[in-house]
Amino acid sequence: MERKQEKIFYFIAFGFPFLMTIPMIYGYMTNRELHLFPLSQMLYPALAVMIARRATHGIPKKLLYPYAIGTFSLMIIMVLNLFLNLDIALTIVNTILIVLSIYFLFQVYDISKKDEYEMRINGLGKGSIKEGIKYIFYIFIISYILAIISNMMDGTFDDFIEIIKEPKTIILQLLLPLNFIFTYILFLGEEYGWRYFLQPILQKKYGMRKGLILLGLIWGIWHLPLNFLYYNKIDQGFLSLLNQIIVCIAYGIFFGYVYQKTKSIWIVSFLHFINNNMIAILSGGIDAQKLQEAEFTWTGILFNLVFAAIFYGFFLFKKSIRDENSRMPTLVERIEKAKNIKEPEVLKASE
Repeated sequence: MERKQEKIFYFIAFGFPFLMTIPMIYGYMTNRELHLFPLSQMLYPALAVMIARRATHGIPKKLLYPYAIGTFSLMIIMVLNLFLNLDIALTIVNTILIVLSIYFLFQVYDISKKDEYEMRINGLGKGSIKEGIKYIFYIFIISYILAIISNMMDGTFDDFIEIIKEPKTIILQLLLPLNFIFTYILFLGEEYGWRYFLQPILQKKYGMRKGLILLGLIWGIWHLPLNFLYYNKIDQGFLSLLNQIIVCIAYGIFFGYVYQKTKSIWIVSFLHFINNNMIAILSGGIDAQKLQEAEFTWTGILFNLVFAAIFYGFFLFKKSIRDENSRMPTLVERIEKAKNIKEPEVLKASE
């Protein structure tokens, strides 16, 4: 059963991005806007988990159907936008994401109050928020360290100082928790697939450390269409992908460790959100044009490798990573454990 779920997950999580490569190539060749494609792709891993579970054990329709409708709606809009160049496309997409974020949050809250069986399976409990706070501070500190070193290497440190002194920069950082509430569905869309579903499976098969590293490699390769067609010039696709894999292995180790310590997919999703947004905030804003004009060098990639090894690699040697017993349960294992709740209820009702 677990193998079947894994196959379905890979088919959807990777199939959708590579299917959408076809319209992306058309958009790239005709100089159309591709900024909606990364947003849609972030939703695919969670959808893959839901469909995999639906195919083997079933899942509440109130979770699967709205999420699936939202995902497919984004896919349709971004393809139509290539041909129609809709001025309101981004507004429509943002509205869908906000509505989906709020709806999903209410459904999770409702399930947590009414269905302990379902809550144990879906892994959407809050976990240890107290434990997670220190890792939130850590990602903030790392974001500043990376920005400082990068700007010093580029000779733009004075510009960086001006950026962090701006009231706008301070306000944007203070508003991060509020903004997360309305956009978290994107980051949960990735983390629910990579951390909640795939990480326990790979660690079960290959061990705690190898499982995390392999997950980072898979996560990095998953970005391939974006690396070649969106994040930078196409002739730098290979270097972009190599850099992506390094970054994803590093974040995969860190996020995986935090997930095991906090048992909270929400904390990990928030860390992912902070990381992506702090990069933009501390650079004065990153728009689609800047992303597509990004250039990679072997020196820059080597720097990222060293930086990742120093600030994220050491988590591989933490006790919870060395201890095989600290592995989070797979989806199938969650379902089996949750039966201990439901079966006594059924017996009690039949008495």
